[in-house]
Amino acid sequence: FPTRRSSDLCDETVNQLCQLYPEIASWQPALIAGAWHQWCANNQRQPVAPEERDEAFPLYLVRLIRNRMEEMNAWR
Repeated sequence: FPTRRSSDLCDETVNQLCQLYPEIASWQPALIAGAWHQWCANNQRQPVAPEERDEAFPLYLVRLIRNRMEEMNAWR
């Protein structure tokens, strides 16, 4: 049986996320994968490629970005 590299699975997940969430398609793949894995961990989900869009994920991303900007005193 051929084995698949974990990076292949990661690439598939990132590609699927970019299809479902075109607003993040220009992000670096490592950032997309990291955010997805963190969101899955926080929501007790398996970090596999999603089949359909979940509006909770982009809202999570917005919260992360806003929290980081507040930490840096950049949010006004």
